Amino acid sequence: MSAAIHARSAAARATIARNLLVNVIGKDRALGRNYDDCFEMGDGDAVMACLIARVKRDDYSLMLTAFDYSASQHIPVALKNAIISHMRETGISKGVLKLRVYWGDDYEFMTTST
Repeated sequence: MSAAIHARSAAARATIARNLLVNVIGKDRALGRNYDDCFEMGDGDAVMACLIARVKRDDYSLMLTAFDYSASQHIPVALKNAIISHMRETGISKGVLKLRVYWGDDYEFMTTST
């Protein structure tokens, strides 16, 4: 049984889905049943809303993975659209997104130092 079946809330399933996206699809492996279970427990819309909220809070790893693998059938259209919209609103390019994922908190220091 997958962890999503035992998760008690949509937020917990969203965390599982996010970690699977970042850690599994980012390594070119199939997501499988574990990922599908995150959305099939009767609250798939709430899980998606939690993932979109993570994008709006600048979860750069999730954004970059979903952006890079946007052609994948496993990335929901709503998530792709939320990422593209957020990138437009904040002016983040794909290159800046990659730097933020790679450098983390040091990225802000590097861009503000003189």
